[in-house]
Amino acid sequence: MKKQEKEVLKQSINDSLQENDIIAVIKISCRKFDFNYKIFFTITVVMMGIYISSSYQCYLAREIVEKIITFSSNTVLALLAIVVTGYSIFQALLSRKILLLFMSQTDKKINESVFNSMQHKFFFLSFLYIILLLLSYFITLIVILFPNDVIPYQIIIILLSIYNTVIFYGIFEMNYFIFNLYQTFKIFSIEEIIAENDHL
Repeated sequence: MKKQEKEVLKQSINDSLQENDIIAVIKISCRKFDFNYKIFFTITVVMMGIYISSSYQCYLAREIVEKIITFSSNTVLALLAIVVTGYSIFQALLSRKILLLFMSQTDKKINESVFNSMQHKFFFLSFLYIILLLLSYFITLIVILFPNDVIPYQIIIILLSIYNTVIFYGIFEMNYFIFNLYQTFKIFSIEEIIAENDHL
């Protein structure tokens, strides 16, 4: 192992040991997450445009808001299930060699080991989806408990646009999640082929 790789490995282990409570992990995951502001802004504009140009622009009935929240919650639940399953597969495939490789290589975008970068991305996405589920629950309670005319429809449109933008961005981020799994499968497959070739 090269000197630089040993330094990255040492730093990766130190960073992992410092994450000893959930608040620390949340802070680090949020700080290290590679957020794409351009994509987020574009999605926000599109969502606002959809809501403003829809037939419900003057008034959003309670039933419509409930349908939007229910649909969004189901989508988020499905995404959370995919992330948890993918993370389980990722952990199951980690052999000693792959772990050393991931912990000794640097993710140059965020300047930490590939292993820690992938861990933080998995955690951030899971955390994001759980927050969205809590928001869905909270919004549904407000819609059920308060009369329709308490909150102006303009505010409802803005809030729903932002809410759906975050969900859409969460779906978009699945590209990177799937790419990380693809990389893991590829490295695992190469390692298996090399190991099998050594036995021949």
